[in-house]
Amino acid sequence: MADPVSIPPRWAALGGAPRQRWVAGLPALMASTFTRWHLTPDGEPATGMTALVVPVRDADGVRRAVKFSFVEGDNVGEIATLRLWAGRCAVSALRADPPRGVMVLEWLWESLEEWWDAEEATR
Repeated sequence: MADPVSIPPRWAALGGAPRQRWVAGLPALMASTFTRWHLTPDGEPATGMTALVVPVRDADGVRRAVKFSFVEGDNVGEIATLRLWAGRCAVSALRADPPRGVMVLEWLWESLEEWWDAEEATR
C-alpha cells in the first residue's frame, strides 16, 4: 500500500531511536487511523518537529484535521488539555487516541498565519 501522506524528508535526520521508530511506523498509523475513523486526506499536511497535521474529510464530507504527534514530555497532556477546554478558546478535539498521539480536530476556517499580531491571534 502506498503511503497516504508523504513523510517530511527532514524527519529522517531526527534523533533518537524512539522517534525513528515512530517515523517508521507513521505510514501504517495514518492508514489505520483513516480507515478506522472513515477519513479521507484532503490537502497538504502541515508539519513541525513532532507532529504532522493532515486536512481530511470525514464520512459526512465535513473538513477536519488529524494530528499525529510523537508523544513526549512536552506534549503528553495535549489531548487531555483540549478535552478539558472543550472548544472554549481552543480547537475542539473531536476524537482521540492518546496512547498513539492521534486526534481529530475541528477544522479552523481562519489561518492564524493571517494575524499580524500574536496577542490578537490568541485572544
